Amino acid sequence: MITKNTKEYIENKKNKGLYGISFDIVEHPGLTLKDEIAHLGISQFQFAVKVGCTEQTISRIVNGREPITSDMAIKFEVVFGGHPSAEFWNNMQKSYDLQYLRNEMGVQAENEISFFEQNLKNIFSELKNYGFMPDIIAHSKEAKIKAILELKKWFGVSNFSLVFVEDNLKVSFRKYQRDIIDNYAVAGWVRAGTLKAQELFSRNESIPEYSNKKFIEKISSLKNLSMESQVVFLEKIKKELFECGVLLVYLPGFKKTHIGGALKWIKDHPVIMLKTHKQREDIFWFNLFHETGHIIKHSRKDFFVDFKDTELESNSENDEKEKEANLFAKETLLPSFDKIKEELKSCETKDLDSRLKSVAKTNNVLVSVLAGRLCHELYQTSRNPIIWQRLGWYRKTIEVIG
Repeated sequence: MITKNTKEYIENKKNKGLYGISFDIVEHPGLTLKDEIAHLGISQFQFAVKVGCTEQTISRIVNGREPITSDMAIKFEVVFGGHPSAEFWNNMQKSYDLQYLRNEMGVQAENEISFFEQNLKNIFSELKNYGFMPDIIAHSKEAKIKAILELKKWFGVSNFSLVFVEDNLKVSFRKYQRDIIDNYAVAGWVRAGTLKAQELFSRNESIPEYSNKKFIEKISSLKNLSMESQVVFLEKIKKELFECGVLLVYLPGFKKTHIGGALKWIKDHPVIMLKTHKQREDIFWFNLFHETGHIIKHSRKDFFVDFKDTELESNSENDEKEKEANLFAKETLLPSFDKIKEELKSCETKDLDSRLKSVAKTNNVLVSVLAGRLCHELYQTSRNPIIWQRLGWYRKTIEVIG
């Protein structure tokens, strides 16, 4: 039954084709039934007698107040001598029902405009900027409704309250302040990674079965790839991980997310999601081995969204697991860092460049990885501007999205 609000909405939107839908193109099949009865040259009462139902039933169908059931469609086919067929009536009713539901979605979307303004404008803009959304300029009322419906399609939900149900995201984010992160932007980033992973599954029919043993054996070769150029190591890491049954997707950074990476299991395969574009190399490598630590040490049922800010990570309900993953990343990249730290503490500023390169080469790691670790653990309290500047020179930024 069409509600009064829906009728008014359809009337207001006639011929506008909002969201690719013309709200008045599908009529209730009762109108066609009325014409067919007239062609028989009999009254609705006489037709009802032939069908074996009450005149009131036919009247309700003709006036759009009752649907044509499959049982009734078969009876109509018989009374009309086979034409129109039962399939004809069923298809008309289905088309009408689908259109009605789309119209109801339009009404709901119109009621969600203020919610869009407050909660969804940022994530819609980010998704549009990176090609995940059509180029809709959401200024007018109709454009905002279209944007809302596109977002629902993209998230795969009929209501935005369902966005956080998958992966229990609502529980993961509920402790964070709104001025620190945008929960919908975080959910959108994870959704983007999930969709990219699903594309990989659809393109690769024979993804190797995940092997924990094989994966652990790959770690040293993964670390060695850090010595390659950005374009080379970004592609080679994917291939190395794929051989172990691990999928890796690269994503841009969305505003108000503070995300470095995430780890979730899909179809018995671990999927690592990493921010690449405008990410510092040292942070990228740390995040890669952080997620690797989650795969090796933690349950397949776990889902992790890892934020770049330690303040955010300290609030995590998986705090102990995050500490384990952090330790794994640190020991993998620079297992003898405590010794290195002591050596460099007394290093003169003028000797810093040569010492950094020498120590990085000895430990088979990028200078940017060493510089980033030193910034974080050795010089963050001293705030020596000269040393910070020198270290910053080596902390290269990844310029490609991946």
